[in-house]
Amino acid sequence: MFLLPQKVRLVMFDLFDTLVEMEIDYEKIREEVKSLFVRSDSSFASWSFRPIFPSIEKAAAMSSLDKGVALRLINERENLGCETAKPKPGARETIEYLKLKGIYFGVFSRMNSEGTKKSLEKAGLSGFSIVLGREDAPAFKPDPAQVNLALASLSVNSKETIVVGDHPYDIIAGKGAGAFTVGVLTGEPSYQDLKEAGADLVVKDLYEFLGRLKDAYN
Repeated sequence: MFLLPQKVRLVMFDLFDTLVEMEIDYEKIREEVKSLFVRSDSSFASWSFRPIFPSIEKAAAMSSLDKGVALRLINERENLGCETAKPKPGARETIEYLKLKGIYFGVFSRMNSEGTKKSLEKAGLSGFSIVLGREDAPAFKPDPAQVNLALASLSVNSKETIVVGDHPYDIIAGKGAGAFTVGVLTGEPSYQDLKEAGADLVVKDLYEFLGRLKDAYN
């Protein structure tokens, strides 16, 4: 069995498709953002707007459209989707275990900060040591800035930290910060996607992750 770090003081979770599930169609949002820029300049019709945030920055620098218009649209769609948030299987149980053990736990998300907090509230998940949306650090995943901010804020060493997420960006951010990384197969990315991103461990879901925690720390 793959061993977790000998000592853990912090577990940082991704939000969407790791801790919570909700009805947010990011492909539709991407098309809406693209349409905003196409209306200002038809040359943007050939753009894929992938990845979306760097594309918005680049397009805004070449367009008369203020990037704030596109970002507000994304925030509005995300905040509406948060109303549908539900905990992923095993989320509540994992959080309760971390509380019991006195281990810090937090969230880092590419979603806006208001929506991140709102979705956790709607899903009935609470007690987080730190919650970070995309505006709360100088950069967001795959950049490790959010994880680094959590480490600094809680005075925790990266070697005593586990980062958990369903997407390669979560894994890349965690590895960039020097943390142990766990991929969960509860989103679209595959086992291979997560391992290629550098995941130290890949589990089926949060129930399996919880079992690994109990095996290591009980």
